Amino acid sequence: MTTDTSEKGLESLICAALTGAGCEPPQDGEVHERPSGYGAGWVAGNSQDYDREYCVDLAHLSAFLHATQPKVAESLDLGQGSPTRRRFLARLEGEVTKRGTVDVLRKGVKHGPHQIDLFYGTPSPGNEKARVRYGQNRFSVTRQLHYSRDKAQLALDLCLFTAAIRGKPAVVEYWPDTELRDTEQIPLTEDGGIEAFLRREVLPYAPDAWYVPGTVKVGYEISFTRHFYRPQPLRPLGEIRTDILALERETEGLLAGIVG
Repeated sequence: MTTDTSEKGLESLICAALTGAGCEPPQDGEVHERPSGYGAGWVAGNSQDYDREYCVDLAHLSAFLHATQPKVAESLDLGQGSPTRRRFLARLEGEVTKRGTVDVLRKGVKHGPHQIDLFYGTPSPGNEKARVRYGQNRFSVTRQLHYSRDKAQLALDLCLFTAAIRGKPAVVEYWPDTELRDTEQIPLTEDGGIEAFLRREVLPYAPDAWYVPGTVKVGYEISFTRHFYRPQPLRPLGEIRTDILALERETEGLLAGIVG
């Protein structure tokens, strides 16, 4: 079985570990739900559902509120780009900026007459209601998240929303370390291609390495030294010795004239 060592392959591997499936975006109008026997409790998100102005995944935020607080969800008009929705999203953004993401997830947001919960903590033993609520939390992972309003081409490889690490809510982002990037020259006749070379020469020393297919360049290296340089033959030792003796005779007495 051939291992996909490309950047997309690494992203898919992480998605499969988190969701139990790939992270291919759902069809328009759909929201991924947890499959039976899912991986680590995550669901796949869609980059198109991300609101760049307010920094939220609208589809999963709406799905969470409709499942846990349906009356609040209806009053916020999350399905429409209305002033009501914009006021709520602006309030949510302001609270995150002022209090921080963790505090907002722990304590929720007060908006008008509503106290809006955004995360349910780990339930205590025997608390069935809390257990059900905890199971309604939404942990989503989105591939190639286009986050910038000004530079639409910029994208995060993976972005994780509303993650709970050791019972403490946080927001985690995956980002490659650009300082570790390197280049390799691989022969066109390499048996197994780039993937085989990577498995043999790179992964034993850097197990989390991958390559980006879009950066691969096919070319031919021409060694100018090998093809165009013509080395001069070495002079015979006798000729070199004669030249040295002649120089010695020419310089004889020069040092005495300088220092004397």
